[in-house]
Amino acid sequence: MNIYANIFSDKMGAPEDFGAALGAHFRQTADPAEPSNKVLRVRTVGSESELTSLTSILDSEYAGEGGYCEVGLRYYFEPIPRVSQPRYFTLELRDGDGCALFSLNFEAIEYSGGDGTTKIAIKHSDGRLVDGAILNAGRWYTVKLELYQGAEQRIRLALWEGAEMIAFTDVQVQDSEHTVRSLAILHYSHGIEGVSYFDDIFFALGDKKYSYHLPDERDLTTRVYDFEDGIPSTRDFHVEMLLSDNGERILLDPATWTSVLQSEHFKRSRSLCEILLVLSGSGSYAARGERIPFEAGSIFVSAPGVSRQIISSGGYKILSVSGIFEKLSFVKDVWVLSDNVYGEGRKLAELILYNRFGKESYVQNLANAYVEYLLLSFKAPEKNTTAGIYKVIERINQHFGQSDLSVGALLEESGYTRDYIRSEFIAVTKMTPKKYLDNLRMKHAKSLIEMHGDSMSLSEIAEACGIIDQSIFSRNFKKHFGISPSQYKESLKK
Repeated sequence: MNIYANIFSDKMGAPEDFGAALGAHFRQTADPAEPSNKVLRVRTVGSESELTSLTSILDSEYAGEGGYCEVGLRYYFEPIPRVSQPRYFTLELRDGDGCALFSLNFEAIEYSGGDGTTKIAIKHSDGRLVDGAILNAGRWYTVKLELYQGAEQRIRLALWEGAEMIAFTDVQVQDSEHTVRSLAILHYSHGIEGVSYFDDIFFALGDKKYSYHLPDERDLTTRVYDFEDGIPSTRDFHVEMLLSDNGERILLDPATWTSVLQSEHFKRSRSLCEILLVLSGSGSYAARGERIPFEAGSIFVSAPGVSRQIISSGGYKILSVSGIFEKLSFVKDVWVLSDNVYGEGRKLAELILYNRFGKESYVQNLANAYVEYLLLSFKAPEKNTTAGIYKVIERINQHFGQSDLSVGALLEESGYTRDYIRSEFIAVTKMTPKKYLDNLRMKHAKSLIEMHGDSMSLSEIAEACGIIDQSIFSRNFKKHFGISPSQYKESLKK
């Protein structure tokens, strides 16, 4: 399986060959010059479509008005085998509305048709070459960009090859009424393909004042992406995959992102399903002419091809995973769910997000577990035996706190014989219906002791889990966790 940014597959074999359909493919890998160092590998596959992969980084630690921003990264590229359009990638500084305020373009040079190139030039947005800024394949470069905003807006750019500064420019730029709020790295695949490596990606905002002194060499102290651990730092960030198709933007790969306004109306990919989980905020999810309210914990599963829009007056934060999930193929439009009290859906989605550049088999297992969580926790809409099982599971999840809950009655309500539906239940959950109920109750009891052990008695906790007999509750708890509920409660105090 290949990971194309955040796109996953639960197929047993390889997913569909996205090939020319998707441009930038991200993977954590070894440094080509120093294998012990971990870096981000970006493979750009040439496409005839105007395809752009957007990595957007926001600095959430700075709360001031700004006036200064600093960008840094280390960059390495292999010889580019196919070049018919020069644009390779762009560093872009954006305001709070996502509008570009300043950009630097990394473009292939000395190319002709499909002959390829081993050189890249750094250019201003107006096409002017940054003096001395010519990069050669097979070498690491450090790029540092500083923007000072105020009465006199200036841009300072420094470029190092190893420890040697090979280019420096310090120029006044057009004044802007807007303040930089984010960094965007855009990878293009229209008529160009190749392999690049990134390390120590850095972005920060502050109140630093302009000085005529030269910048310190590579004095970057904080990294947004820590590829040594394979996960990003704690700063807010998101990765999007945007495809322009006949003027429409098709959102393929959102990760964690926040907005105080309504999102753009995105058309869905024809191949990819989207699992969207609301981390915080409230609003409505608009799809196929319907507006569905959401709050923290809401989950929306969108079928391929569905257009959708997020609308919120107070802001929201959303985590989304896109992919080919065969087990969710029964979703024909939008499937509306809700995360459970333990937030297991959120935990799985966050694990996928933070490990999406990591080992393929591990990410694949996380994606499979996420899909299984959705299927085991909620009902399926199709009218078949499997849907009947999910209906039973849903009823158990909803009513496990009722002492008079009868699993046998729920099985009979499915419309199948008790023995048959019980055997099918075991095939899906790997446990009997009674054991599933007991596990759910004990898990909830353990959570209540942890959260409310000081304010709730054990008898109250047992009753909240649907168990009236205290001795049965204690016996079952010890069977599950190897310790009595009273002992567990005391251990938490210590």
